[in-house]
Amino acid sequence: MVEHQVAPIREFETLEDFTRGQNNFYMHFRDDCYISNEIYRQNPHFQRFQKQHPEMEQETTRATVQAMRTEPRQKLPYEQLWDAYKIMSKLVFLDDKYVMHDGQPDDWFLCR
Repeated sequence: MVEHQVAPIREFETLEDFTRGQNNFYMHFRDDCYISNEIYRQNPHFQRFQKQHPEMEQETTRATVQAMRTEPRQKLPYEQLWDAYKIMSKLVFLDDKYVMHDGQPDDWFLCR
């Protein structure tokens, strides 16, 4: 079995820090959006997360989509997203596509 090295990804110390700095992480949980389905949800790190935590993925996706569809938009489910981020950040490997830039791991990879 091949061992993959986990990429050093940005860690947030508090929910407030995550809420301010998460940028586009929530896009992993938009199953109703072409861009999310073609870019975010097809990445190996998301596929690993989805396989290992299917219920968490479904619940977070449901809550995120609901927040985005309501008028006026509800606040994103930041607590659920942060919990998912903490797990998914350990599932990004150095040999995953687009993780490395100029020989260095992109520590903002999950947030862009």
